[in-house]
Amino acid sequence: MILRRISEHVKSQNWFAVGIDFLIVIFGVFIGTNVTNWNDARITQQRSEAFTERLQNDLRVENEYAVSLHAYFKDAKQASIVAFDGLTGAGDFDDREILINIFRAGQFQWYERRSAAFDELLSSGELGLIKDTVLRETAVKFYSNSSNVFEINRTSAQKSEFRQLVDELIDPDVRFALQAECGDMEYTSAEDVSGVFTIGYVCEIDMIDDATVKNTVDAFRADPKTLRALRRQSASFDVNVFNIDYMRELSGLNAMFMVEEN
Repeated sequence: MILRRISEHVKSQNWFAVGIDFLIVIFGVFIGTNVTNWNDARITQQRSEAFTERLQNDLRVENEYAVSLHAYFKDAKQASIVAFDGLTGAGDFDDREILINIFRAGQFQWYERRSAAFDELLSSGELGLIKDTVLRETAVKFYSNSSNVFEINRTSAQKSEFRQLVDELIDPDVRFALQAECGDMEYTSAEDVSGVFTIGYVCEIDMIDDATVKNTVDAFRADPKTLRALRRQSASFDVNVFNIDYMRELSGLNAMFMVEEN
């Protein structure tokens, strides 16, 4: 329509009208471009806010899981110390306490990672959508290093010599009773994150009779591999605790989410 008008005005040599028409075209293009730019900026801002919220939430959950694992490995390490002292006579523990701590020293824990937002940003090359530089840098440092740390922690506990010994020396029915009465207990964290577990609670093994408890503990005492494996297990838990502490501190996760720890 506008082009037909310009053509007609040129033919009639109405240059003033031609100038007005050109101004209308230029103004229309200007308004259209700015509206498009404004709309694009609005969409980008919405995506930035959405990804920022998702990334913050993922890191919050990751931090809660890391704190939970830290506490879990500390409790498992303490269990390995009690089991060692009980088996060697260095501590005043009865057979039931020793068996509970033997079992707990052979436990391990892990969790499903929460990295969907970061993975999506990284694969699309849109990390720049996160305007909060502290959040962005913390996420990059954490996700770049944490996978290896958690994998080492998981495999060192899951495939340990002592865990294999526990599998060999504890009968299935005894293991079932230990798991039911003294195994992992799920709880909801301070940040309302579910799927976290603890073994740091007092328990009794009423389902197992005294004779079975004594025979099981005696089997560990008689096995020459027990004390060596317990030493390694305790050292491994100590490394796991250090690794989680160092990873949270180095990445900035600890500073971002200040959490009271036991």
